[in-house]
Amino acid sequence: MKTLMITLAMFFFMNVVKGQGFTTDFAVTDNDTIFCKTLTVGHKYVTCKKDDGAKIKIKKVDLLKYACDGRLWEKMPVIDETTGKVQYAMLEMIAYKNGTAIYKENRYSLKEDNYQAWYHHNNVNDNMISQKLTQR
Repeated sequence: MKTLMITLAMFFFMNVVKGQGFTTDFAVTDNDTIFCKTLTVGHKYVTCKKDDGAKIKIKKVDLLKYACDGRLWEKMPVIDETTGKVQYAMLEMIAYKNGTAIYKENRYSLKEDNYQAWYHHNNVNDNMISQKLTQR
């Protein structure tokens, strides 16, 4: 009986721990945070459908971060290797622990005709370090 109780307790504990993703979709701009029932991401706009049925359209350029389907994207500075200029891109946060975050960015390469996954390592006190992984 004791083993059964411990097994059931472990089962319920694992179900609680497993749900660590964002359960609410949201969008953050310079001056507002909007919580949504559903968030749809397009090429230029993000559409937020609220609980009362109202729809709000936000330009992707104005976004600082957003969460959709349990995943978080943040606007981060990325250095372009060819020009050396700093550009801003929406990067998906993959993992975060002890002040260190791993971000993922997908780019399409016309030259190689494939998608490339760029993984960015960002420490709170350091600059961003990039590592390219090509997906074919």
